Amino acid sequence: MKSFNKEFAKYTGRTRLTASERRELRERILTYMEYHPLPKSEHGISESISAKTRSFSRAQTIFARIAVGAFAFLFVIVSVPIAAERSKPGDVLYPVKTRINESIQAQFIDSPYEKVVFETELMDRRIAEARLLAKEGKLTEEQEAQIAESVKNQAGAVQRSISDLRASDADEAALAAITFKSSLEVQSALFGDAVDTDDIANAVREAKVTADAESGTTTPSYNSLAARVEESTTRVFEFFASVESAATAEEEEKIERRLSDIQRTIEAAHKAHDDGEDVEAVALLSGALGDIQKLISFMTDIDVRENVSLDTLVPIILTPEERLALVADEFYTIESEWGTATTTDSDVSDDPIAVPEIVTIILDDVPALMQTASSSLAGGDTESADVAIDLAIALIVEFKLIESEKSEDPPVEEEGAEAGVNESETSASSF
Repeated sequence: MKSFNKEFAKYTGRTRLTASERRELRERILTYMEYHPLPKSEHGISESISAKTRSFSRAQTIFARIAVGAFAFLFVIVSVPIAAERSKPGDVLYPVKTRINESIQAQFIDSPYEKVVFETELMDRRIAEARLLAKEGKLTEEQEAQIAESVKNQAGAVQRSISDLRASDADEAALAAITFKSSLEVQSALFGDAVDTDDIANAVREAKVTADAESGTTTPSYNSLAARVEESTTRVFEFFASVESAATAEEEEKIERRLSDIQRTIEAAHKAHDDGEDVEAVALLSGALGDIQKLISFMTDIDVRENVSLDTLVPIILTPEERLALVADEFYTIESEWGTATTTDSDVSDDPIAVPEIVTIILDDVPALMQTASSSLAGGDTESADVAIDLAIALIVEFKLIESEKSEDPPVEEEGAEAGVNESETSASSF
């Protein structure tokens, strides 16, 4: 039996379409395709890929626009507040600085003491802005009045915060009061006798009077004060290390001298505490803390450094040796002047009024007191030396007062000498 498949293949192999049949079949297929097009979704792989490409392109465009917008937003958020920090009253960005930047900074304060410190810094900032405008000749009367009112309000806010803190933590309140008072002393020294910013200067002076009146209401404990002094001492040495390269040799020498004075004061406070004299120890540490904060202002604020002498801001505290040398100079000056007076007038020694008792005491007792002070210092007894020096200073000061009362027109040299003794007397009170 023959295979069907083989016979079918043999038959189809011999079958061929004629040229006219092929042409007719082609025409029928094309006509059918023309009148029966495929749907759009069935156009093929190429059109599907093209659609996906267009969709991805649109997504890329949208993402790019979002990214550009986000970058622009972040740029504005970051750059505007930074630029606003340099603004002054009257500038477009100044409201951003005072209403946004400072409000945000206040939100990060986590203690009442730091709040007082921050509010004090805001007061200092308003005053610095006014001084900058005055220096540029742009401070109008309206701006001066507004800034003066802002300083009053800010100082009042600081004092209220200190009062509120006093009810919950007397130590922290007392420490905050020292910080506030030190800041006001710096600002008062900056203004001096300024007339171009009288309203603001008066606001500072009024705040200082109030702060001085309230500073003695509470005193911090020795331990809390010692801890704050130690922290501030670390800061002041760090600041000194950072500005040392930029400071002149003279400035560096003056700052180093103040740091030495502060260290001696702290050591004297610790000794007083060990001896059970906490009142004196607290007074010494309070003064040291105030000097540290004023010294930091001098080193970190170029306006302070350019306009206030460090001698005015943080006077030198004379060592016992320096005070003794000053007393000796004053005594030898008095002795020389008195000897000249007695030799030029033969009748002076016979006149009891011409040789007051105070002169006799000075000529007899001051050398003895100086000898006692010198011996005490040689033996390391600074307390006995201070007592002897203070007595000698008191005698010299009394002599100067008598001389000034006797003379209707005291010589310039006498006034200068008296100023020198008064300086030593002021320094003596620091010990």
